[in-house]
Amino acid sequence: MKKPVLLALALLLAAPGLASCGGSDGEPSAVGSSSNQFAPNFTLPQLYGDPVTLSEVVAENKVVLVNFWATWCGPCRIELPHLNALHKKYGERGFTVLAINVDDGMAPVEEFLLENEFDFPVLRDGKFSVQRRYNVSSLPTNVFIDDRQEILRYMRGYTPFIEKSVEGALEYVEKRQAEAPTD
Repeated sequence: MKKPVLLALALLLAAPGLASCGGSDGEPSAVGSSSNQFAPNFTLPQLYGDPVTLSEVVAENKVVLVNFWATWCGPCRIELPHLNALHKKYGERGFTVLAINVDDGMAPVEEFLLENEFDFPVLRDGKFSVQRRYNVSSLPTNVFIDDRQEILRYMRGYTPFIEKSVEGALEYVEKRQAEAPTD
C-alpha cells in the first residue's frame, strides 16, 4: 500500500477512536499506575535472530510494549510502522517494543517484513501460548510492562494517539525511580 492510502485509512480508523480486529475493548487502566499484576514471562523465537526472553528485555528497559499482531489485521499493519517510530524516538529513554506475531503461517509474515523494516524484535507465537497467557482476544493488543515486570496497561485496538500512553508510562517509571530510596 502507498503511504497516502495508509494515512487516509489511519484517519478513518481514528475517527471512532479505536479500531481492532475482533473482540471488544474494556476500559484500560490508566498509565501512571501499576496494576500490581505481574506480566507472565516468556521466551519466543525471533523471526530472524535468537530467542527473546521478556524478563531480560525488561531488565534493560524502563517500559516494554508487548504488541500482539497479525498480517490479516488491517489496524495492525497500520500500527506497526507507528510503533517503530516510537521505538526510535523513545529508545534512549528506555522504551522498546516486542512485536509478537500470531499468524497461522509464515509466508504472509515474511512478505510483510520484506515490505517493512522494524528496529525492534519481531517474535513468533506459533502455538498461541503467550497470546492465551495474556488473554488477548482482539488485535492489535498492546501491553505496557514496566521495569519491575508489572503490567501498567492493556490497550486493545489501534489508536494513533498511543504516543501519549508511551510518554505517560515512561514518566510514571522515571518518577517512581527518582523517588525510590537509595541504598
